Amino acid sequence: MNATSLKQVVTVCVCGLAVAFAACSEWVAGSAALAAQAREHLAASLVQSRPAMELRAIPPRYALNGENRRPIIDHEGNVTGFLDSVKHEDVSPKKVLGQSKVIATSKDLKPNSKVHVGPRGEPTVIFELQGKGAQDFSDFTAKSVGHFLAIVVKEKIIACPCITTRVPGKGAIWSPDFKGPRGVEEAKKLAKLLNEDALRFSARPRSSR
Repeated sequence: MNATSLKQVVTVCVCGLAVAFAACSEWVAGSAALAAQAREHLAASLVQSRPAMELRAIPPRYALNGENRRPIIDHEGNVTGFLDSVKHEDVSPKKVLGQSKVIATSKDLKPNSKVHVGPRGEPTVIFELQGKGAQDFSDFTAKSVGHFLAIVVKEKIIACPCITTRVPGKGAIWSPDFKGPRGVEEAKKLAKLLNEDALRFSARPRSSR
């Protein structure tokens, strides 16, 4: 084989490798795009399947560190200011939630949540549990007097009341978001969200719950 023929063979091989490499790159890019779409779809499905509200039992070792055991509210409206009474140190809301057992969720709600405005004009959202969720909540509050309950909406602690008595299945939510001239409107938004969530889960086949 002379030099010219060898050069032509090498050129063809190089071109072939370049085409194969380009095709492989396109396949990898396409696979990555499909994987990204699958992850986005899975994330969206998980969000849609997750209840909008959770009632969580805060472990007894954690208490609110605000004045008179009241919550401290940050600039985004999150309840913060938790104290670990065993280690005598501040602890993040994320850590508290990670150790807080879910007692009931908006899956267990009747779709009749509504806004009640008190004599001082402060709105609260009244909710009612049903079925096993109502019984679990009643049992939990009966044995947890003096402890705290986290009311979590879309993974944000919006209220953290101290349990003072057994709650048989009905409750009220007050949030810092309900302060100010838009307070009633914000309370109505939450009541609507809870009712939509209750209806969404009640419409699902029992086996999927």
